[in-house]
Amino acid sequence: MAAGEQGGWHRNLGADEWAFQYKGSRTLHSETGSITINEGEMTVIPRGVSHQNVGHGPNIEITVYARKPLKRLAPLEAEAARRRMKIKNGKPVEGPLTLDSGE
Repeated sequence: MAAGEQGGWHRNLGADEWAFQYKGSRTLHSETGSITINEGEMTVIPRGVSHQNVGHGPNIEITVYARKPLKRLAPLEAEAARRRMKIKNGKPVEGPLTLDSGE
C-alpha cells in the first residue's frame, strides 16, 4: 500500500458509507472523480461505488456503514439547497426535516 492509503480500492456492496473527517484531511478517489475532504467535512459513498481513501499525514476519519440506503436530506438542486441552509437570527429559516417527511 502507498503512504497514506487506507485500504486500497474497494466497493461496499451491502451498505452506503458515511464518513466524517474528524482530524486532518484525505483524498477520496472514486469512479466518479477525486475530491479532498478536510477536517470537519463529511462524505456519503453510495453502495457499489468503487473508491479509495488516501490520508494526508495524521488523520482521523469516523465511518458508519448503513445497510438501509441513506436518505438525502439536502436537495440536489443548488438553489433549493441554499434555501435549506439559510440562517436568520441564529436559526434556520426553513423548518426542520424528519426522515419520514417525504421531502
